[in-house]
This record gives sequence, C-alpha cells and structure tokens, in this order.
Amino acid sequence: MDWVWTCALAATGILTIVAGGLNKLTVVVGLFLIVGSICSILRQTSKLSIEQEAPILTIALGILLLFVHILKLPTPEIMKNDESEQ
Repeated sequence: MDWVWTCALAATGILTIVAGGLNKLTVVVGLFLIVGSICSILRQTSKLSIEQEAPILTIALGILLLFVHILKLPTPEIMKNDESEQ
C-alpha cells in the first residue's frame, strides 16, 4: 500500500490551511487534499473503487466551493484584482 502518498496528501492539506490562514483558496485546496487522502485510504483498504472515488472528489470540490461562498471567507491577496493595473 502507498501510505506515503496518502500521508503526504493529508499533511499538505493541513499545512496549506495552517500556513495560508483561512481564506477561500486555502480552505478549498486544503480540505480537498484531506478528502483526497481519505478517499485514498478507503481505496487502499478496498472499501472504495476508482469508479466511486472520481465522482466523490468532483462532488466534494463543488461542495467546498459552495461552502466558501456561503461562509463569505476572505479572498486571498493573490486573487484580488489590482485596480491600478486597469
């Protein structure tokens, strides 16, 4: 089993949220990586097939995007439009 990959996904997801703070980008990316790690564990233990994993990840991404929109989390500086450039 490939536990190194699974642990790296979870660690990267957690570090993304911790290091970047709570904003739209870090919450979506961080939680998506954690969900991917959970799906990887379930697939490696034969509780989830790849045919189920792909739709679950797609739906999870959509839910996360809706979640950050509803909570009105701040937009990270890197994603904001710079008014002086226009």
